[in-house]
Amino acid sequence: MSQTTDIIREIQKRPRTGDTLEDLGARDFDNLDHLLRHECKVHYFPNIAKCGQFMGEMLTRALKIVGVDMDLIVQRRLKTLPPSMYADFLENRAPRLADAVMRAQGVKVERRRYDDAEESWKNGLYIMKRGEIAFVIGDSQRNVTAPESLRYSCRTNVPVEDDGGRIISVGQA
Repeated sequence: MSQTTDIIREIQKRPRTGDTLEDLGARDFDNLDHLLRHECKVHYFPNIAKCGQFMGEMLTRALKIVGVDMDLIVQRRLKTLPPSMYADFLENRAPRLADAVMRAQGVKVERRRYDDAEESWKNGLYIMKRGEIAFVIGDSQRNVTAPESLRYSCRTNVPVEDDGGRIISVGQA
């Protein structure tokens, strides 16, 4: 009985983290609002293919930054397999491996859709690290009134330049 009482007292002494579902939701909303309004940049493309390529590159880069380098993991695994098993690995085992690595790193990728037309600019992929939004890769947006070179756009907070200031993406026009 006294050990249980000691544990309860110890828990009561700890500072409150505010981790009720309501608090987590409010923190998620505040973090999302800050990311989208202050940290995301909009990148423009002449066509949907280049925009999609850019979005894929940003997902790969974001996952690497949060500790999930799937290119490296898959390459290492493929080296141990005979070529006849490559297709089976890539189709069946690689997705399970990706899930396991992401779980171990505390990483989750969510697809969020906002039905309200005024909120649709928030649609996209959300990369979470230990329950907090780390990166956002917005869905492509089409602007029919823009010049052709600016027809499609993607909003993201994933770093697009390397340390030398060079554009790392080949998807960008």
